[in-house]
Amino acid sequence: MEEFLQKYGLLALFVGAMLEGDVFLVLGGLVSHLGYFNPVAAVMAGALGNLAADCSWYALGRVQSRRLSGWRAFRTARGAVNRLIGRWGTWEIPVCRLVYGTRIASMFFWGARRLPFRTFAPMDALGVLAWAVLLGALGHSATHSIQFLMGEIEEVEKYVAGAVLAVAAVLILVHSYTRERMGRTAR
Repeated sequence: MEEFLQKYGLLALFVGAMLEGDVFLVLGGLVSHLGYFNPVAAVMAGALGNLAADCSWYALGRVQSRRLSGWRAFRTARGAVNRLIGRWGTWEIPVCRLVYGTRIASMFFWGARRLPFRTFAPMDALGVLAWAVLLGALGHSATHSIQFLMGEIEEVEKYVAGAVLAVAAVLILVHSYTRERMGRTAR
């Protein structure tokens, strides 16, 4: 991972945040704590990646709302998104990050509702930045716990690998024995 981050750095965080925002926002905080980049730069790269993804979903909603509204994922989220919109209005855009499974659908729905981009973009930027700071700080502060957990996982992996090898050896022996025995009875 170190080589990957050294080679692609903040671009990797930007693209990763576009594809899987929350995980890469936490990862950005974690790697900034490890000294790979400045924490502010990591948060900004993640926030911009998240914003780019949200704007893409918004644009898709504007262009393809009739076709994509039939997708099961959007039909499933529609009720929750509409309840949030009814309660929060355009403030639903930053709030939707707090309700699992509604962010992408929300961006799509705002595009389909033809909310002007000049209204959508600042509201989304506010939500993205707050979320990036929160998750980046979580990753930054959890670095020691994650390093400890990774050390524990590596220790467990040794035992799991040993168990897998032992089971494989037993299976090979059983297979050989069964094959040899079936060969004797066939004669």
